[in-house]
Amino acid sequence: MNISDFFQGNPGFFATLKYAWSIYKENFKSIAKLVLIIALPIYLILYFSFGNILFLQLPVEGSSTYYSQTRSMYSALIFLAFVSSVIDFCVIYFINNKIIGQESNLKQILFKVLGKYLKIFVTVVIALMVVAIPSIITSILAAVGTQLFGKSSLTAIFLLPFGLVSVLAFIYFIPTFFFIPLVCLLRDKWMVPAIKSSWTLVHKNWWRVFIFSIGLGIFNFAVLKFFAFFGFFALMAIIALLAQKIVVAYGDIVYLLFMLKYENRKGLAPKQQPE
Repeated sequence: MNISDFFQGNPGFFATLKYAWSIYKENFKSIAKLVLIIALPIYLILYFSFGNILFLQLPVEGSSTYYSQTRSMYSALIFLAFVSSVIDFCVIYFINNKIIGQESNLKQILFKVLGKYLKIFVTVVIALMVVAIPSIITSILAAVGTQLFGKSSLTAIFLLPFGLVSVLAFIYFIPTFFFIPLVCLLRDKWMVPAIKSSWTLVHKNWWRVFIFSIGLGIFNFAVLKFFAFFGFFALMAIIALLAQKIVVAYGDIVYLLFMLKYENRKGLAPKQQPE
């Protein structure tokens, strides 16, 4: 089945998962090659530089090297998260190019992703700031309430509605902003236009995206926990990290297909997208 047939069939949740699986199997070797070429050298450098911290033993509190090891650990973990997200975006960009019939090599994909990474990061930060506004207001009101009523039940009653609004806002905005990274990566938008595009895609699909985002999170967490077990066995940690990214690529494809599906339903698919 090609992508145009897939869209014409108005696919549901499980049909999307099935089609994503067929794409994943068809491109498995290319995905594995992409992950290995990008990640293996970096993972090896991280392992031999910080392996005892990242994979085998955490810094011992109170030791003379505790603070320096802790700084190194967090620096390495941040860089590892950056590399992991770059791999995810490369997989998504590669599969999207396959879908639209555009050939691209690894160098082109990597440079395209790195060229848009700052825009993705800035836009996601702005979106998170929007999500955090109700919580910030609640914190300010908490300080005011404590000054007015002290630490009493009146303070709790005063803050209850604001705390509830913060929780509801968080639940609402996370699915609403769910497609921001893909819009930045694939549609050459960022900041407010990217946020608006994500909102448009999710509008009237909020519950579907909410359920899907939870499912995708559970899938990624389960894969992470499964392969984390092997992280205790020296160099097996490298193999585990690589295998984890290759498996998670299936979730990346599902993520992409959901965005393309909603674009098609709302008539927002770009002109180069096959009809």
